[in-house]
Amino acid sequence: MQYLLGKITFVILAGLLTQSPVYMVIALVLGHAADLFYWRVVYPNRQNSLFQQQFSVAFVCLCSKLMRQDGFITRRELQLFKQVVDYNEEDEKVLQSLFDEAKLTPYAYGACATDLYALLKNHPEDLSNVLEILFALAAADGKLEETEINCLRRVHQIFKLPMADFDVYYHRYNDEAPEHDSTEKEEDADLNQAEKYVGPEDLKYRELLGVSLTATSSEIKKAYRNLVRELHPDRLASSGASTADIKKAETKMAEINIAYQALKDSA
Repeated sequence: MQYLLGKITFVILAGLLTQSPVYMVIALVLGHAADLFYWRVVYPNRQNSLFQQQFSVAFVCLCSKLMRQDGFITRRELQLFKQVVDYNEEDEKVLQSLFDEAKLTPYAYGACATDLYALLKNHPEDLSNVLEILFALAAADGKLEETEINCLRRVHQIFKLPMADFDVYYHRYNDEAPEHDSTEKEEDADLNQAEKYVGPEDLKYRELLGVSLTATSSEIKKAYRNLVRELHPDRLASSGASTADIKKAETKMAEINIAYQALKDSA
């Protein structure tokens, strides 16, 4: 049926315009050629382009959410991500939006995994390769965290892969992962390129509160409360601060309140 549309269209046009059997036969040949060109060249290219676009979005979405499972994205993870994903400057805005969305909803990875499965369900070897890449990303900054393992286990279930795949990658990337102390993780997280992946507002708020990218919710709350005590107008007045200093403190306190409200639920 797919090779009939061009032939029918060309023959009808030739019949209406010329009413000549000879031209109708020529139109039949041309219509057949048009059908072949469309279905063998144009249509596959469109399908391939659409597939690449859908795969890229789902894959980057899943990677970004996985990297946010332990609360922060480290330099090691970003370096590995750049090796895996080939992108240019024009793609950075799309990547930025995906990473920003991952920061807000790091646990909504099921939809991304389901989209990937729908695209690759007839190619289990490719799904297995994706799972291995995810394991490598999760282990890039050391031993796998419980939240990362839970994410990987759920993705493995969605991909409907053999249990052996999960076990092999788990032992390969968790047992052999190097140990990194907390100091190293803090240093990794405070990289210049972090702004591109967590958002400039996020970095500004953390700087205001004096917390790192690895800070937990409790650490953010503690830092906020310490600043509230330090900048409280009554405390400043009792210590002999000038009216100008108190007004500056009030302005900074307003900025700190905004920063805390933005960060308290995202850590």
